[in-house]
Amino acid sequence: MDAVDATRVLPGRTRARLRRVLLGDGAPLSARAHAALLLAAVLLGASLSAAVFVGVWRDTAVRSDRAQAAQAATRQQVAAAQAQLAAAEHAMAATRATLAKARKAQRTLAARAHHDAAAAAAAAKRLDTAGTRAAALARSSSTLASELKALEAYVQGTPASGIDPGFLVTQIDYMLRGAQELSRAARAASP
Repeated sequence: MDAVDATRVLPGRTRARLRRVLLGDGAPLSARAHAALLLAAVLLGASLSAAVFVGVWRDTAVRSDRAQAAQAATRQQVAAAQAQLAAAEHAMAATRATLAKARKAQRTLAARAHHDAAAAAAAAKRLDTAGTRAAALARSSSTLASELKALEAYVQGTPASGIDPGFLVTQIDYMLRGAQELSRAARAASP
């Protein structure tokens, strides 16, 4: 039984003709049969090669798609990281500017505090001097007031005939000099 008979694909006449063409009349394979077998082998090789090529191509395409998806995800992560970095750099620049302003304000306040401390020390010194002068003025005015009371008591307690005019002149000159010194000291004490 022949392979062609077993399949029974072709009707009898066509089958016989094909058999004659391929096998000849019982003789060994003809050149046509060789050509047909060669053509069938080439077509089979091309089909198998195409199938392998398509399989490899699909695998390569799937790998390429995965790589592109991973690359796109990485690009998105890089873009997000760059945006965060830019925001952090902006915040850092703002913080540095604020720090520079704070340091400048600190230097200004320190200079003002130094100036104010020097002014306060000078004012305290002037106050001490003024206090000393005021105390001296108070003593001088108290002494002058005491002298005036003593003179008044002398004039009121002594009868008119018993008042010594020389003593009165000396006392009045003394009190006038004391009043003038008191006046000069008061002018010197005023700012």
